[in-house]
Amino acid sequence: MKSPVPLRVRIHVGILVLLLVFLAISVVVTAVDADRWYPMLLAAGVLVTALGAAFRRRWSTGSVYAIATALSLEWIGGVAWSYFRGTLSLQLKTYSPLQVLLAFIPAGVYFFLVGYSCYVASRYVGLPRHRM
Repeated sequence: MKSPVPLRVRIHVGILVLLLVFLAISVVVTAVDADRWYPMLLAAGVLVTALGAAFRRRWSTGSVYAIATALSLEWIGGVAWSYFRGTLSLQLKTYSPLQVLLAFIPAGVYFFLVGYSCYVASRYVGLPRHRM
């Protein structure tokens, strides 16, 4: 007889699934606005990952890691692109130090959520029940 899944596991995995579904929706909205079809493949992959995480399939852990890595590299690439084009320094020069700090708060939240997703995937998704 299988033991029931602890409440903390259901809460963490539920939050992870919600984050993945929100990401898939935002990718679809962005793709429709940009009139591009290929981001829809990413959205489909994210939804499959959310489904795998909801059912706590082992393969979805690696998929969460891949999505987190891709999103992190995309953000870092965007900042690097702005830096090398010279637009980042122009924007930061017009801001006060407090505005610069506030401008990077969304990035901090973004990376916190990426890290949290990886934590949940490694800790609660795809593990046997006796290791929870």
